[in-house]
Amino acid sequence: MPNYLAIDTSANASVALVDKTTGSVVDQRISSKGNDQTETLSAYVKELLDAHGQKGQDLAGIIVGVGPGPFTGLRVGLVAARTFGFVWQIPVYGVMSLHALAEQVLDAGQVPAEFVVASDARRKEVYWARYDQDGT
Repeated sequence: MPNYLAIDTSANASVALVDKTTGSVVDQRISSKGNDQTETLSAYVKELLDAHGQKGQDLAGIIVGVGPGPFTGLRVGLVAARTFGFVWQIPVYGVMSLHALAEQVLDAGQVPAEFVVASDARRKEVYWARYDQDGT
């Protein structure tokens, strides 16, 4: 069964193989730095695909984080995802990074009527979004 390749550079460079059927993370690579997306992203993708005997053109698609996040870091991930998708001729799907955090809350059950997710925007600021029990 083909996997999805997930790419998010809204904070650190991170890539993962995601099982198409279950949605579970098969394997992942995450940088410990916050500004090395250009240096690490392609290597992480190659490592993951090689480690699992996958070829880019055999993936179900690419899921890419569209922010919010620092403009330069986001561009690296978005351009990489679109380029991989074009070369491998597979679909690319954009997902807001805060929606991914909200999904974790929804999957955990016992969801309050409303909840807030947040991520570090650096410079003593945060990105945040408010959701309801339906994920809206």
